[in-house]
Amino acid sequence: MRTIERALALRSARGEDDAIALAELGIVQRQTGAMAAARATYERALALARERGDADSESKIQNSLAIVHAEQGRFDEARAHFEAAHALCVEIGDRRQAGLILGNLGMLNVEQGRVEIGRAQCEAALAIHRDTGERAEEAVTLLNLAAIDQASGRFDDARDKLVAGLAIAREVGNRRTEGGALESLGALEHRSGHVDLALARYEEALALHRAVGNRRAQGTVLGELGELRLQAGQFDEARELFAAGEAELRAIDARLDLACLLCLRARLEL
Repeated sequence: MRTIERALALRSARGEDDAIALAELGIVQRQTGAMAAARATYERALALARERGDADSESKIQNSLAIVHAEQGRFDEARAHFEAAHALCVEIGDRRQAGLILGNLGMLNVEQGRVEIGRAQCEAALAIHRDTGERAEEAVTLLNLAAIDQASGRFDDARDKLVAGLAIAREVGNRRTEGGALESLGALEHRSGHVDLALARYEEALALHRAVGNRRAQGTVLGELGELRLQAGQFDEARELFAAGEAELRAIDARLDLACLLCLRARLEL
C-alpha cells in the first residue's frame, strides 16, 4: 500500500492525479480493514473521474464505493451507487462491468429481502459472464446463486453451484473465490449435519482466507468454527474462536458480519 501511496503522491505533484490508481489504493485499504480511509479514497477518485468525464472509471469507482457502503450496512447508499454504476455501463456499452454490477445489486436485493428480484438479477449476471467469457466472475456469481438457493432450502441446487464455482475458481487460480466456495460448502455440510465434513471444509477455507489476507472471511469462518465447537459442547474452544472472529471483524468494521457472530456467541450464555 505504501508503494501505491508514494506513486500517487508523485503523480499528484506532477499534476497527474489518476482516478483508477486511487481506486486501486481504495481496494487495498478495504481489504486490509481501513474502511473509512477506503471510502474517502473512493470518493476522491469518483470526484476526479467525474471532473474528467471518464464514465468508464466512474462506473468502476461507483461499484467499489457501493460495496463499502453495503459491507457497513448502509444499504440505501449502496443501492444508489450500484444503480448509478450500472446505468453508466449500459450507457457506454460495457457488458462485462454491467454484469458484475448487476450481480452485486442482486445480492443487495437478497440482503434486503427481495429474494426473487435478486435471484433474477444474479441469473442475468451469470448469463452475461458466460457470454463474455468472464470465468472468474462466473465462479463468484455461482457462489452467490448457491447462497440464495441454500437460504431458500434448495440444498441440492446449492451444492451443484458450489461445486461448479469451486472448480472454476481453481481452474483460473482465484484463491479468494476458492476460499469462499469452500466456506460455503462447509456451511452446507454443517446444515446437513455432516459435522466432520463441515469442519474440514471450514479449515481449508480458513487457510485460504489467511493466505490471501481476506480478514472479513477469516472472521466469518472463525465464527462458523466456533458454532461447530459450541454445538459439540466444547465451550472453551468455541469462546476462543468467537473471540478471534470478533477481533477480525471489529478490525475492519464489518458490522453485519459482526452482528451475526455476536448472535452466535450469545448462545454461550444460555
